Amino acid sequence: MANWPENGTIGYGAEQRAFVELEHNSDGSHDLDTIGWTETAIIVKNMTDADAATSVVSTLSFQPRLVIFFATVGGTKAASWGADDGTTSALIKQSEAGNMSSATIFSTNLEPSSAAIQRGLITNLASNGFTITWTKIGSPTGTGTIIALCFK
Repeated sequence: MANWPENGTIGYGAEQRAFVELEHNSDGSHDLDTIGWTETAIIVKNMTDADAATSVVSTLSFQPRLVIFFATVGGTKAASWGADDGTTSALIKQSEAGNMSSATIFSTNLEPSSAAIQRGLITNLASNGFTITWTKIGSPTGTGTIIALCFK
């Protein structure tokens, strides 16, 4: 007999992998239900781009209902982890100085210094992707890399 994990969602998400939910029934049986598909996209962000610049992802095979972002700025300690459904966004971020904080008005934050930041959030969902609109603070330089885990 297999050792089943605890109740909850299990799975692996990348390039159209299914997420499944393993449900333990009172009679000892188990049900598996597919609850969604995922695809990934990588966004390379030029930190010197103008305020209100956009990044468009149009390579998905579906319109995402949730995107989870993992973002870093090359050569720095700056990073952020966020989520966005096109209406609500939130993130946890680490600045170059190593300070951690959270916000609910952006879903990705590239902050190589406290006076040089690019913050983004989804402003449009499309049948094959999404658009991030950026807010620039100061004069950031360098390159940001964002991995977007997109859920159908």
